[in-house]
Amino acid sequence: MKRVILILMLLIDLVFISMVLIGDPFRYDNGWTFTLSAYFLLSILLSGFFLRKTKKTREIWPYLTVSVLALSLSSLGWIVFMKYLFIIIG
Repeated sequence: MKRVILILMLLIDLVFISMVLIGDPFRYDNGWTFTLSAYFLLSILLSGFFLRKTKKTREIWPYLTVSVLALSLSSLGWIVFMKYLFIIIG
């Protein structure tokens, strides 16, 4: 079950990053920004929790957990950076 959750989080992160890199005209209104930021924070917390549990159990894959953590951090960083630019530019 934990592996399925991590794979779904990884797929959502990959879809978001691919949309950003392709140049899809994604609107950063407050609803989407809040929803995506909350999702990325939740996935950072869950992957950190799963990464901490990898020392105790062998059923969680540490490379999958680290990749979800890295992609969630980068996606959240992109949203924060774009929101900061929108505030500065006006």
